[in-house]
Amino acid sequence: MKRWYIKKIALERIKILLKRAEEDEKRSKRYVELARRISEKCRVRIPKHLRIRICKKCNSFLIPGRNCRVRINKHRIIITCLNCGNIKRYPLIEEIKIHREFSRKLIELKNFNVSVKKISRGFFEIEYNGLKCIYKINFKKNKPIVMMKVSNYNDLEKASELLSILKKIHEDMTILLFVEKDLSENIFEEKFKGYDFKIVKN
Repeated sequence: MKRWYIKKIALERIKILLKRAEEDEKRSKRYVELARRISEKCRVRIPKHLRIRICKKCNSFLIPGRNCRVRINKHRIIITCLNCGNIKRYPLIEEIKIHREFSRKLIELKNFNVSVKKISRGFFEIEYNGLKCIYKINFKKNKPIVMMKVSNYNDLEKASELLSILKKIHEDMTILLFVEKDLSENIFEEKFKGYDFKIVKN
């Protein structure tokens, strides 16, 4: 029998065993042991999305909220097995890349008299001529969400100017406008034509 065919069958068996380990909690450890043995004997790597769900210390199949705790801390996923206390840490490589790319672009805003202050992971506070807004990185869609409060027509002018500056560094962005009830929606449609924006009435 050819080597590639053996590896193909082994990978199928591993996937079946780990699927059963998720469904049957009583026999899950035995299924995980068998899957790891097949992986070692046939020299087949367990797919990453399944590998991170196996506790190397006690062979438990990790199910968040049931037998493990999952936390995110500074671009890392921290998985704690509640059966044996083993801790695994995985870096969020894609998130780190996106965060660095956006941070570099935000530094460029200083050339346009815009101040940028980091609040937390993926959140920034942007200030322009007294108007403050929250800049959030949408890691899934790889684009920013700009949240700003507009209470009068003066703020509307400042918001329009700020968005034209932001458009120089980001073509594609979602804008959330928190607007006072007495301001007409038609004005916003004229001012922010061409932008992907949503209005939330206060």
